[in-house]
Amino acid sequence: MRALIYFLAAAVALPAIAQKQTGVIEGTLVDEDARPLRNIEIDISRTDYAYATPNRFLLRTDKQGHFSYSRIPTGTYLVRMSAPGGKLLKEVADVRVETGAVQNLSSTISQLDIVRGCVTIRGITFQKATFMHPVDVEVAGAIANGCAREALASIEAAFVDANGISLGTERVEQLVPAGAIPVFHVRATLPTEPLAAEYQGARYRNGRVMNIYVQFPE
Repeated sequence: MRALIYFLAAAVALPAIAQKQTGVIEGTLVDEDARPLRNIEIDISRTDYAYATPNRFLLRTDKQGHFSYSRIPTGTYLVRMSAPGGKLLKEVADVRVETGAVQNLSSTISQLDIVRGCVTIRGITFQKATFMHPVDVEVAGAIANGCAREALASIEAAFVDANGISLGTERVEQLVPAGAIPVFHVRATLPTEPLAAEYQGARYRNGRVMNIYVQFPE
């Protein structure tokens, strides 16, 4: 009888212990201008024990770009962050959830692809200023032409300084053969007057592709 009581007590205690073996995955997603990215899908899937139940958690970022999922069973997870259209923006592997711990995956995510019909601008990056003058600041990326013929792509980018003051927009045109994925560069025209090196690095800090125009040569 005493052994049976011990067995029942242990059976009652196990679920309580299991419930405590959880952690939290959270984070805030912003773009290069520190603006929150809302409605980004967060897909958390377990990788160390695929047969665990549940082994997948889905949620979305709120208006502040924040996401949080508590009481995730301890283990190792793969976290995918995708745009509303389904495009994978970022993937974080080997996220370890430990009992009572919070895993913060806050991140800055680069610009989403810009699509105009069958032409897509992707892999957009911004080269920040160095402490040299004049500096060569540019926005770069790849043009994927999925059209059946060559296309003339015009990429327009805007540049601002560290205080958010516009330095103007620049535009570059590039003829893209059908099916090709060439690289483009939009460089900023910056002031030529001498500047203090310590101010130089802070001034030219941001650029963004604003639009892409597509034409088909006759």
